[in-house]
Amino acid sequence: GAQFSAYRGGWDVTVNCLYHYFATPAVFIEQGPGGVVATPEFRRTHTAGGTLSNAFGDFTVRGEVGYSSDRFFIAGDPADADGVVEAGELSYVLGLDWMGLTDTLLSVQLFQSWASLDDGEATRDPLETDLTLLARRSFWNETLTLSVLAIQDVDRGDGLVSASISYDYLANLILRLEADVFYGSNDGRFGQFDQQDRILLGIEYGF
Repeated sequence: GAQFSAYRGGWDVTVNCLYHYFATPAVFIEQGPGGVVATPEFRRTHTAGGTLSNAFGDFTVRGEVGYSSDRFFIAGDPADADGVVEAGELSYVLGLDWMGLTDTLLSVQLFQSWASLDDGEATRDPLETDLTLLARRSFWNETLTLSVLAIQDVDRGDGLVSASISYDYLANLILRLEADVFYGSNDGRFGQFDQQDRILLGIEYGF
């Protein structure tokens, strides 16, 4: 990978390129003598893009864009030969952060992903849009942090609300409690986990 960064007219700008294995495996389907065989494989892709950000008083404007040349999506046709569809994907995010109150952050983000797919060719839509809202506040000299994150899938109407509390008990010991609530229809990325809400307890120790 390579990155070029610069500061121009108050904007922090980067241009990036990376040849890498994508974090999510492609699941290939094959009809075998004993039935259907699913084989997950990590495939490489070329990713190119950039970032920019600038602060205006209490507000910070952020943006990221990236294009991946070789992405694999689950085929929409159950009779597809290998169960996947290969396509390019363009993704970007626009963010606005506000820190007008002491120890407080409010952040809104718009995510969009476009894949070079025909309607119905894959289980995902050619264009997917998400909105997020994050509220975070620190107390007790930044040792106690409360946060709420909401993610809304604009296309399917499903989403996730996640609330967490973390406490820096010691300089090298952090205690964390988190609750995640999913909602929406069963065919949504988040709604498929409806009725499977969860509570997480975490302990982070540094040494």
